[in-house]
Amino acid sequence: MPTEKDEITELLKELILINGIIATEIITLVENSSKIARKSDTIPPNCATAHKSLNEQILKIIEKYHGDQASILRDHITKH
Repeated sequence: MPTEKDEITELLKELILINGIIATEIITLVENSSKIARKSDTIPPNCATAHKSLNEQILKIIEKYHGDQASILRDHITKH
């Protein structure tokens, strides 16, 4: 039977996954909004570099707690 600590640990792992997904989707929304606002098909190179770095940091955190889910999210991010 799981202890209260086990349940809290599992909840925190789930929250890390959910927040990681939300964070990467927000980055994509910002990029798309930037393209629309500037009437361009690209985002500034410095933003693209920063967003890529942020996504990688998010994926590393998710890999730490959810290795299998990180590959799904990585595939999703690269297809955007």
